[in-house]
Amino acid sequence: MSARNGRIECTRLLLERGADIEAKNDKGVRPIHAAALMNHAACVRLLVECGADTEARALGKKASDVAQNETTRATLRPANVKHLRETSFIKSAKEGLAWRMRLLLNAGVPADTAEGDSTALHFCALVGHLECVRLLIGKNATVGARKRNGVQPLHLCAASGRTECARLLMNAGADIDAQSDSGKAALHHCAARGHVNLMKLLLDRGANKAFKTND
Repeated sequence: MSARNGRIECTRLLLERGADIEAKNDKGVRPIHAAALMNHAACVRLLVECGADTEARALGKKASDVAQNETTRATLRPANVKHLRETSFIKSAKEGLAWRMRLLLNAGVPADTAEGDSTALHFCALVGHLECVRLLIGKNATVGARKRNGVQPLHLCAASGRTECARLLMNAGADIDAQSDSGKAALHHCAARGHVNLMKLLLDRGANKAFKTND
């Protein structure tokens, strides 16, 4: 009902609270069909950005077949759907919106989706979005993904003092002694920034204390 009436904030809240984005009425009409048919372009975009199935059919038609304006039809083009989903995924990683990331992962967005040379896991690790890190690990994101300078998610956890995120990464197999191109391992970042609790965790896990950086 909220999508059919173009109530964007209500639709977002329902999805955040676990409403089924693919819920169908007795005719097989889903929220994205209803929003497209009723000319609610912004609501269609929201649903796409949350992973709604744009290829699903109701009464033999996809949402793009019943769209009432060019803006909505453009949103529903496959190339644009892919771009909107991936952009939304990275934005959600930065903001810690695990509910939206989960919807997008279920819709097929790769866990290792990146912006530039940073994967979603890099962003989550840096800011300490614990639930998002847990979600990405559960979807087999690459815990040792490297930026162009060799920086991995564990390095970012160490630099920002995200102890619990670091613990999750190490439990998932992150290399505790991995070094970036500058020669810095997670322990170096902790020592430089005074993150004592995370430093203790790394040492308890056997971090190498003898590494020298390239600085």
